[in-house]
Amino acid sequence: MAKKVGLILQIQTNYNQLTKAEKKVADYIIANKEKVLYMSITDLANACNVGDTSVYRFCRTMDFQGYQEFKMQLSLYLASEDHAESSNEPTK
Repeated sequence: MAKKVGLILQIQTNYNQLTKAEKKVADYIIANKEKVLYMSITDLANACNVGDTSVYRFCRTMDFQGYQEFKMQLSLYLASEDHAESSNEPTK
């Protein structure tokens, strides 16, 4: 699950098993990670030109209970990514 593997890596690993609509969702999420955090499922669906159900199916395919759990994991992923970047900065 996403906790053991980076969320974006998980999406990329499962990409070939996604439907055409789910790939649109995946592509949008990868390109707009921070923006997705503040989007409702309908906003994301509209941005991807797919239905809400396709976004929900994408989340289920990625092994999440639903969109809210996915967004929570995305938030944690982005926070850990920020932490990793800041820990690589030289200290003064």
